[in-house]
Amino acid sequence: MKTTGRRILLMSFVLAIEPGCYARATLSLRDHPDLVQIRRATRDATARTPNLGMVYAEASGTGSCEDVAVDALRSLLAEAGAIGGNAVEQVQFRARWNWTGDAVCKRTFFTLKKARVRGIAVDE
Repeated sequence: MKTTGRRILLMSFVLAIEPGCYARATLSLRDHPDLVQIRRATRDATARTPNLGMVYAEASGTGSCEDVAVDALRSLLAEAGAIGGNAVEQVQFRARWNWTGDAVCKRTFFTLKKARVRGIAVDE
């Protein structure tokens, strides 16, 4: 009976921790020349007129938060390319409660990191 109680306590702990915590990545787009067509969100800017719509992407991995964020941005560019765009503007990362212009990734209990990103595909 004691073992069952410990298992229940352990599973409760794992389920409580699993939703994860969020960390900011120190992402410099200058260090990644293949991401030159990414423009982060600004408060007052809007997408250029020939926009093709919103695109979404996500990536996960066990590397650093920056690596996962870069993979998500590359996937976002690929999604934009699939609908005819060659750049993405107003790029935002998903934080716990909202979308933000800062690079953010979610850390889970098993050292897995995940980044969700969105932006507006444009054809320049």
